[in-house]
Amino acid sequence: MAQGVLAVLVSNHYGVLTRVSSLFGRKGFNIRSISAGETENPAFTRITIIATGDPFQFEQMRLQLEKLEDVKQVQIIPSDRLVSREMMLVKIHQPTAGFTELTTRYDAKEMDHRESCSVWTVTGTPEELDRFLQEAAGHGILESCRTGAAAMEMGIHTLI
Repeated sequence: MAQGVLAVLVSNHYGVLTRVSSLFGRKGFNIRSISAGETENPAFTRITIIATGDPFQFEQMRLQLEKLEDVKQVQIIPSDRLVSREMMLVKIHQPTAGFTELTTRYDAKEMDHRESCSVWTVTGTPEELDRFLQEAAGHGILESCRTGAAAMEMGIHTLI
């Protein structure tokens, strides 16, 4: 199954995110990542959904989302026009020299160090964060937390 990105502009109201995510569950669509945040206009929230499916399924997702009352616009962002970043926090028990080299390669930043562990922030594409976790697996990861991707289409095109 291919992975794709949907950008959804919705009214900034209570329960809208629940209705959007519930629609995916009811229709059997798999969400890999979802993030939401208020836009430059506080009346709207932008939801970024990374999901799996084929082109027909993505078109169905778009059509189903457009039926929801609070949805103002839905865009399927083509992969060749996609800018996407995700942030992850990683807590490491007693980082080693090898881990320090890894953080340099991924431009990770130490946010906190106490009680023999440290918390790092890593930003990149979802695939880059997956690779970071794979490479860091032997360095005593205590826990990790990811934001979900934020995504936009390159160029002059906007969601509004």
